Amino acid sequence: MARAAFTHCMRSIGIAERALEAMCRRASERVAFGKPMYKLGSVPEMIARSRCEIDQARLLTLHTPRRSMDKFGNKVARQQIAMIQAVAPTMACNVIDRAIQSIFGAKGVCQDTFLASAYAKARTLRLADGPDEVHLNAIAKMRDEPISVRTASSCKPQAASWMCIRSSFLLWLEA
Repeated sequence: MARAAFTHCMRSIGIAERALEAMCRRASERVAFGKPMYKLGSVPEMIARSRCEIDQARLLTLHTPRRSMDKFGNKVARQQIAMIQAVAPTMACNVIDRAIQSIFGAKGVCQDTFLASAYAKARTLRLADGPDEVHLNAIAKMRDEPISVRTASSCKPQAASWMCIRSSFLLWLEA
């Protein structure tokens, strides 16, 4: 299950990257009121916001297997897996929507660009692993359970000892 979640998240990030690239290209080519679009209004802000959201989703997606799953296993990483399942497809929908709404206009929803089909695919990915509400509720329920209890009870022995060493080191730093 976790592999499919990562595949969907990476696919969402790729679609969003492609939409951002198209957004930047179109903003530099399209002229409105005698200026390129990237110099008008909130277009630079939308491009910057899209870049930030893509990188946030990418970092969370890369962090989950490297830090959590590899060290502690899928059971401990289930909160972060739920996070990426909620974050990445939503981010892709937002980036594509910005590209259509602010840069491409009506051209973004016709067959001349890939954006209409990309939005449909990104929206479908939001349902593929379950609705966002399910993932968000799972994250909220896991927040009630202390992380130390979750990691100590379900970690591999070497991971639990790593947590003890890390906890001791953090206590030493505070002293």
